Amino acid sequence: MRSSLVIAAAAPALVAAICPDPVPQISSLQWSGTGCPSSSAGAVKSYGPMDFSEVKAFTFNQLDSDNTEACEIHLQAKTPAGWQVAIKEVAHTGDVTLKPNSELDWYTQIYWSKNAADTAIAKGSIVNSGGDTYRNGDVTVRSKVTEKWSDCSNGNDGVGILNVNFRPVINGDSGHFNFRMTTWYLDWRRC
Repeated sequence: MRSSLVIAAAAPALVAAICPDPVPQISSLQWSGTGCPSSSAGAVKSYGPMDFSEVKAFTFNQLDSDNTEACEIHLQAKTPAGWQVAIKEVAHTGDVTLKPNSELDWYTQIYWSKNAADTAIAKGSIVNSGGDTYRNGDVTVRSKVTEKWSDCSNGNDGVGILNVNFRPVINGDSGHFNFRMTTWYLDWRRC
């Protein structure tokens, strides 16, 4: 009985240690790339507030090709003083079709503008080495990344500009992708 009381008493302190208060807010969002040109007002149609665990979603209407496209999202956020944030995983959801002897490779590059040389790169692939065409109307590709931490927020200037570039590529005989949404999973720490 004593151990459950200790856990219950420690739980609010644990939550406070990993969850900024007040909730961080996205203050600026821009995008660029062939898959979401900045001239297209609807390229990134919606996004939610920053949460303790994720940025809810960015949706695309042009990240769709038989070859390759790229979309880079540039985000600034208002964060309470004394916190840093990093992306620990990225998930992209969409449709993929691959003819035999084809593959979809994807690359996610994450960096803070202040230190662009310190870049995390995650990659993965879906390979169709079989005899039938691979079709998946609701595929989610996930990439875990080496965390690149923001500056420590002073509560006034945010944490800098976060850049996330996603580039899917079709290789081999033939294929097609249409990615509709991406979700960023976040990690927070006091600084």
